Amino acid sequence: MIANSRLMIALLACYVVAPQTAAAKDKPTLDAWMDGELIPSVVTQLTSHPRFADEVVRFVVMRDGKPSATTNALALALRDRLQDAVIDQSGLRVGWQVDRQKFERRYEQSRVDCTTSEVHYYIGLELEEMRSGRFSVAVRALDVDDQSWIPGFGEYWQGTLTTMQHRAYRQPDSDQAYLGQRTVPFEETQSDLLAAKLAHDLGCALLRQMSGEYVAQLPANDAVKRDQTLTLISNNLAFYQAIQITPNDSGINSVIRAKAHHIDDDLYQYWVTITPVDVDSDLPTISASAYIYQQETFFPASPASVTQSAQVDNSLRDPALIASLKIVSLASDSFCSLPANESRQIYGRHDASESRRCYALQAQTEQDAVILFLHHQPNNGLVRLAGKNCSERSDVRIARQGQPLLFPLKMEATALPSWLPGNDWTIEADADTYYAVASSNTKAARALARHFELLPQRCGYSMRPGLEGTQLGRWFRELEAIANNWRSEIDWQSVRVRNVY
Repeated sequence: MIANSRLMIALLACYVVAPQTAAAKDKPTLDAWMDGELIPSVVTQLTSHPRFADEVVRFVVMRDGKPSATTNALALALRDRLQDAVIDQSGLRVGWQVDRQKFERRYEQSRVDCTTSEVHYYIGLELEEMRSGRFSVAVRALDVDDQSWIPGFGEYWQGTLTTMQHRAYRQPDSDQAYLGQRTVPFEETQSDLLAAKLAHDLGCALLRQMSGEYVAQLPANDAVKRDQTLTLISNNLAFYQAIQITPNDSGINSVIRAKAHHIDDDLYQYWVTITPVDVDSDLPTISASAYIYQQETFFPASPASVTQSAQVDNSLRDPALIASLKIVSLASDSFCSLPANESRQIYGRHDASESRRCYALQAQTEQDAVILFLHHQPNNGLVRLAGKNCSERSDVRIARQGQPLLFPLKMEATALPSWLPGNDWTIEADADTYYAVASSNTKAARALARHFELLPQRCGYSMRPGLEGTQLGRWFRELEAIANNWRSEIDWQSVRVRNVY
């Protein structure tokens, strides 16, 4: 009986202890695994493996085995936690990125190290959702040049997430290490970071070239003066000691220009270029770019006597013949009147109690010039604009130096029209776009007029079918050939108008 009792007690003890032993063998929580296993293991492998000695690494979030700029808040938090801990414990050389935590602009750039832009290894963290509500985290090292995984390097975890971790996993986020790429553009509030990135790219490119020293000047026009980002970039470049920027034109051999090119909606690509003044110079042209969000702010149509401060960058146009192009409102509607044989309908749908208004394009030139006007209608193509008489020939106007030239607009609007300076010519217009094309050379003006006569004409308030698609593309190519032939004799500007239909 005593022996049987001892056997029963032993079996009962095994029954009680077994679940505790099995539980002890379960994977730790994600937080415990990172602190107890992942971080010590990665630090040891990066500091002891000879292939990582003096190499530059970058910590990234992976998706399907490839670095990804778009991910989720949890994956980015895990990556940042791993990166910060490893940097603190190893003194590792980490790839330069403008959003680094504890980023000190003056400190970082006073000890310029352009080699940190050349990343040799990615330390990638990949977070995946599995079945039954479980998740996995894999950390591996990728050789950037060979595009191969480092054998023996890595850690793996599998388990469940806490409620907060699960919520963070469901929250989409972008990796700020990719700031400036199309998938992660700079925001308007990040002009300091944009300037730091572009200055880094330009500064390192200047240090790599061996053809001589650049002495540059910022373009002297109002648009550039209003571009605070370009000023910040030039200030940041001082830390690289690779270019001398002077406020006057004494001894300069290059010029710095910047322009934001419209890509789509509020997305722009911001380019900064350092160009030698002498086309035969041995100095190469240096440039850098980044994608930015820039919300469009349309200007209201102002009275013709009021000067509208539009931010137009004329620095890249040669020559800057057209000083300004804007939309203005006129006190009297007589300027917009039509011939007797056409129905009278003033621009804008006003109540009978309201006074009718007339709107016009107002152009001003730096010297006497011939001007022609075009209208790119959304979904209707490009047309040339004519005056009251609807002449078959292109309606050319003569602009006198410094004197505003008015051209009536014959359209309807859903509300008070507003406008914004336009950008490059496009096959498909996303808003009503008006062009003023000018030349101070009689022969060049005739060449333009003959080419514009190939466009359908619009002289009334009704929309008219214009050139579109392949036909418009061919017309643009021929216009480009004319402009190249008269490169120093032709100038243009455009405005995009809102609240028009």
